[in-house]
Amino acid sequence: TYVTGLRYENIDIPVNPRNGIRSDIRFAIGTKRNEGPEALLRQDTTLERSTSIQKIELEVSVFSELFRNQVLALQAELGYVQLGSGIADDGDRYWFGGATSLRGYRERQFRSDKYAILKNEYRFITGRYSRVFAFTDVAVFNFDARNQFKTGYGFGVRFEAGLGVLAVDYGLAAGDSFGSGKIHVGI
Repeated sequence: TYVTGLRYENIDIPVNPRNGIRSDIRFAIGTKRNEGPEALLRQDTTLERSTSIQKIELEVSVFSELFRNQVLALQAELGYVQLGSGIADDGDRYWFGGATSLRGYRERQFRSDKYAILKNEYRFITGRYSRVFAFTDVAVFNFDARNQFKTGYGFGVRFEAGLGVLAVDYGLAAGDSFGSGKIHVGI
């Protein structure tokens, strides 16, 4: 597999940006080989022994300080994978949901060949590496030939700890009651 990409970044503070843009685009192309088991390859005529695979991923983040210590952070993520055979198995798909993608849902709850996630945060900057914020995450993806739409929302905090910046978010899926939200923790 060959992977290449481009990154553009002009943000002011990498860990807790107030202004600027960050963008990443990645391309991957290669060959996927199905090695077996041999009995399965003989039995399943749709399974090819070798097929091409292409992936495109794009992330764009925009940060804008609207008022003193108040930042609007917008992020878009897009992913697309295609196999020469047209059949993607779960290992080829994008898995998302949880702390870094669609808050309010379980980690890696969803999978798809193509997806888009929009994340919006209204941040109150409390220190160089700390903030509290409210968020809304929206995902559109295709699974089993059906388009799906999921929304998560909630609030979070980032603060400096001995190990680095500690992240704690409380997210709710659309339709959840307050008591059934998910707590997402990260460093």
